[in-house]
This record gives sequence, structure tokens and C-alpha cells, in this order.
Amino acid sequence: MELLFKQYDYVRRTRGILFSYCEKMTDGEYITEIEQFGRGSIRETHFHVAECYAFWLGEFGMGRSCDWRLETVVDVAAMRSVFADVDQLVIEFLERFALESDLQIEGQFNGQKFTATPIWLFTQTVTHEFHHKGQIATMGRMKGYIPPDLDLIMTDGLADN
Repeated sequence: MELLFKQYDYVRRTRGILFSYCEKMTDGEYITEIEQFGRGSIRETHFHVAECYAFWLGEFGMGRSCDWRLETVVDVAAMRSVFADVDQLVIEFLERFALESDLQIEGQFNGQKFTATPIWLFTQTVTHEFHHKGQIATMGRMKGYIPPDLDLIMTDGLADN
């Protein structure tokens, strides 16, 4: 699982670039809904990503819940704080399952019995975040902000670092 710690570090770095991009917007632009997107606003999409980590890694994977509330997240700085909690959750999850990446974890998803491994849970949350990262960049573009390059290669200039 050491490799996953390194992979998550790349995820965190690209998330930081996205947060810096969002900080160029006014708080109103960050929280204002855009009709064309299912999650409504950039803030709601960011929060949904955090909730996904909380559900899959926290609740499903480790049997614990998070108590974040969307209405308390009024700007990007507050969202960064939520993701600091996400970072701690991911580290705890990876440490807990370091030697059991193929362990079968049973739980409920959409009212149905569901079984997943720690490697699946981690992959699900990371790919889910990258899917919504693209949506957030598109929403920002719709508000007149040209998004930065959010590919992993831009995090430090070295793809194999």
C-alpha cells in the first residue's frame, strides 16, 4: 500500500492546484449553482467528492462517519479544511489496510449488500474525485475562469517522481 500513499500525494497536489484556481473566484461564484450540472455549484461538487471519501473509506471501509455539513462550507478556505479531514481519513484508511489490500469488506450500498476490497474502495474514491475535478474546471470556465492544466504531470514537472 506504500505505492497508494505516493499516488494519493499526487491526488492531493492536483487538488491543491484546483483549490488555487477556485480561490480566484468570488465566494458567490464558488457557491452559485449552475443549472447544467447535477451537483449545482462548484462548492456542492467539491463537497460531494469529500462525502464520497467519507462514505467509501470512512463509513463503508472503517465503520465511522464524518459530520461535515455543506452549509458551514461558505468558501474555498472552508472546503480546504474539509479536505484536510479527508487527507487524514485517507491516511488512516491506508495505514489500517496496509497489509490487507484484498480483504473482502461487506457493507450496504443503495440498500443492497455490497462487498469491496480496500484497493477497490481507494480506487473508487480517487477516480471519482478526478471525474468531478473535470466538472469543476468546466464550471469555472463557464463562469469565465480559464482552468489551469490539472494533469498529474503539472504537479512537480516529473512524471516518475
